[in-house]
Amino acid sequence: MHRTALLLLFIAGTLMVGCSSDSSEPRPLIDSSSATTGADITVADAPDLTTDANQQPTVELDSTTDSDVGSIGDDLLINGSETETNPPTQNLAQIEFTITVPVFMSDSLQLRIEWGEFEATATWVGDEIWSATVFYPVNTENLLTVRFADNNGAIELGTFEQVYRTGTSASEAFQIAASQFDTQSWDADEDGISNLDELSAGTDPLVFEGESLDVRDSVIFLGSHLFITESFSRRLPAERPYNFSFDVSDLVEGCEPNCADFLRNIRSVSIAVDEIGNANVVDFHERGSVSFPLNITQEASRIVSDSSVQWDGEWDNFSEVADLTTTVTFTNEVAAIDETTRSYTGRTIRSSISGSSERYVSDYTITGSSIENSTLCKPIAGSIVTSYFNEGDLVYTGTITKNTGDLFWTVSFENLDQNPPTWREEDYLARFLNVRYWQNDATSDDLAFRGFVSEPEGKFHCDLIDL
Repeated sequence: MHRTALLLLFIAGTLMVGCSSDSSEPRPLIDSSSATTGADITVADAPDLTTDANQQPTVELDSTTDSDVGSIGDDLLINGSETETNPPTQNLAQIEFTITVPVFMSDSLQLRIEWGEFEATATWVGDEIWSATVFYPVNTENLLTVRFADNNGAIELGTFEQVYRTGTSASEAFQIAASQFDTQSWDADEDGISNLDELSAGTDPLVFEGESLDVRDSVIFLGSHLFITESFSRRLPAERPYNFSFDVSDLVEGCEPNCADFLRNIRSVSIAVDEIGNANVVDFHERGSVSFPLNITQEASRIVSDSSVQWDGEWDNFSEVADLTTTVTFTNEVAAIDETTRSYTGRTIRSSISGSSERYVSDYTITGSSIENSTLCKPIAGSIVTSYFNEGDLVYTGTITKNTGDLFWTVSFENLDQNPPTWREEDYLARFLNVRYWQNDATSDDLAFRGFVSEPEGKFHCDLIDL
């Protein structure tokens, strides 16, 4: 029995040794020859077979890669295709910008994104599309500015500006269209043509290559009071019918019967508009003493027809001290060309007598583009011809013209006098028309004496609501 037991133990041991010798070497969990991450992968030594059977081999990954890691500012931004140094934390949002810029081809274009203190450079994707990925603090508001430039940023082509507030989500998308870029404000040589338009046309945006004439901001009308109609049309409210009037006299008490040397202030206003918009405006204002008064008298009527609005009127100024009498008579008609375009035509005659007599006769036809959410139009083209007479003789004729699409108004003079006044203007170009009219207050009995006001980038009243 004892021998039998020993024999059985020997056979069992032999079987166990045979099983261990048939097992192969331990295999790594990751085959380094098939890794695609680009990282160096090392495999730890094989586990000791005498340890716990549940223990797994250890695999170590080298985190260093072959790519260059770039950072901007506080390591929050990715410039174009660059990657972040530090992974974004929970208080940062990943913003994906997709930006379409205006059409322009160049090898040195640049698109910069600015938001608060953060800046990034977008990457060209193709055609007019650029993109950028940035990390901004969540729930934060800053002015977002995108700058589109040529010559590696030296020549500004257009900008986009908008207040942008990040949300609380981990990622956001922001798209900008080409039409949202302001390109007209960037005109390095101030010739009225934007940098983008000049480069597209093949001209240098840094050098003025236009006409040799002087370029001014606006046309100054020499004494013609061309837009005197605005003194009346801007006084009418939209209310129909409408009636307004007042009479005020500010006289010195106790001066009677001799008030010749005492100042006085008298004003009388009457404005009446019927149901269809026909109107009458009368305004009389006198200041000064009885001996040396200064008064302004204005009177005009408005007639609404099937297709236009017409004004006819007169503006008079009399000053005893200056021995000057000025009378401006005018007719003006506004009509619709299409839904957004208006015609503004008429004649203005200004006559002045102060020792000698002079007269300005202006005939005009102006095309205007209506301004959204406004009763005004911006002059975009037209012709204005003013003839100046002194003592009945024609001295010169001034012409102001602009065709649709032209950059400037062209101002030219034809001198007919052999000895012209020294103040006579020379020919020049102008960006805008200067609209000058007598300022009024139609809803107050304020006795302050008004005067002429000028709008260098002039507009005219073109509301046809009554048609």
